[in-house]
Amino acid sequence: MNPPTTKQLEALVIELGKAELIIHAMLNAMTLEQKMLVAAQLEASGVSPDGMTRAHERRAVLAAFGA
Repeated sequence: MNPPTTKQLEALVIELGKAELIIHAMLNAMTLEQKMLVAAQLEASGVSPDGMTRAHERRAVLAAFGA
């Protein structure tokens, strides 16, 4: 597999930024009970054991690319 091109990395960062906006909108629309259910499902699947939205990880990647 070849390393990603600059254009591919830029597209990835743009998509990650859009995901950030979508996640925030969904969280704002969800009840506490819904958030707890989703958090439990994500933790059980091993996707996000330390936080439901992986916000810190996502923001770190965006910051590393200046987004």
